[in-house]
Amino acid sequence: MPLSIQVKGIKTEIHQCEEYVNLAIYLSDNKIRTVVIEQEVHIVKDLKVKMLISLDILNPEKIFIMMNNIKAVIKSCNNIRIPLTVHF
Repeated sequence: MPLSIQVKGIKTEIHQCEEYVNLAIYLSDNKIRTVVIEQEVHIVKDLKVKMLISLDILNPEKIFIMMNNIKAVIKSCNNIRIPLTVHF
């Protein structure tokens, strides 16, 4: 029996989530280093954003989002700095 979880969006939107995949996420510093993070990822239909990364992924990997530099720093991987792309 699949486990259903609720994902709350901005304001009062609530999405049901019954599917997940084990996903390998590859992040590169645009030089020579690449980080691979493997996580269980929940699939949410009709979510307006492409991806939400929660604290249960950010905290164990010690990932810090630096919006002023538009980078993420991954302390668990020798402080690799990953450039971010922000869309408005």
